[in-house]
Amino acid sequence: MGTKTSNDYGRDQNALSFYDDNLWRYKRLMEEALFALEAGIGFKVHSVTSRVKERQSVSDKILRKAYRAPEDELEDIVGLRMVCLYTSDLQKADSVIRNAFDVVSFEDKINDTSEDSFGYMSVHYICQLREENKGPRYDSLQGLKFEVQCRTILMDAWANVSHHLAYKGKNSLPENKKRAFHALAGLFYVADEQFQQLLHTTTDTRPSQQGGHLDRDSVKELLEELYPNREREESDEMHLLSISDFVEEAIAAGYTSLGTLREDLTRFYSQGLEHERAHPPLGEPGEKFFGVGIARATLNIANPTFRANWARGRQAWEEEEEE
Repeated sequence: MGTKTSNDYGRDQNALSFYDDNLWRYKRLMEEALFALEAGIGFKVHSVTSRVKERQSVSDKILRKAYRAPEDELEDIVGLRMVCLYTSDLQKADSVIRNAFDVVSFEDKINDTSEDSFGYMSVHYICQLREENKGPRYDSLQGLKFEVQCRTILMDAWANVSHHLAYKGKNSLPENKKRAFHALAGLFYVADEQFQQLLHTTTDTRPSQQGGHLDRDSVKELLEELYPNREREESDEMHLLSISDFVEEAIAAGYTSLGTLREDLTRFYSQGLEHERAHPPLGEPGEKFFGVGIARATLNIANPTFRANWARGRQAWEEEEEE
């Protein structure tokens, strides 16, 4: 019998028996790899997804890549993708992946300096489960490879856009589209860098640098100063969104600087705490509001406009709930 060619594998359905016979293993591998990856992530990410390639996709790739031994050459039948918020998170993701799996090979398509590198920016890892994962649960998965991709939200968006445009690199682009394509790619790249810079500036900002300006970061520091050791929202994202809402409410009530806000929160501090004792959260005696909650309660006492705006907002919310 002669050696099967890639065309044989693509057209002969029996030649894909390796996929059919091992499909249950691929699904198990996907579950185990996803569990290990998610368990190791200690920072906020946008998403972690997983998939097993469909049979038709396997057949198409064999024909497209002209594989002679696809059962050995296909390393991405099982794939995971981690989409991070910022470029600085990619280094954290690298540590997570290398701690969770044995990395067989690694390809960095982000730091590639070639002209068309942003056409498909991500970091690709070919992995196996760690050797120490042994026993009945893992024995059937030993030796199977899978791919993990890491990218930022904007890299992911660009990958989807360029995929639908069906251009994989600069050489396949018609001349009349190259300039527009690279300009668009550049916009995504610059946006990613600016998001990273914005993260850096917001996390490094302190009130002394802000000159009394009323914004999310200065108010966050003020609340931590006035109401230390209070519980807060479980996620950083929800905590910051809650403070942002409070800033908008304070500005709508006439506060124009951090100083004026501090003045009222300080002057009516004891009245706010008394209100909390008399009307504890959820009616549970001894319970305390989050820092932003006690600040709202205090401004309800200190500022008639804030109180009226808050009452209107609460009424609108209750009417919406009834609908």
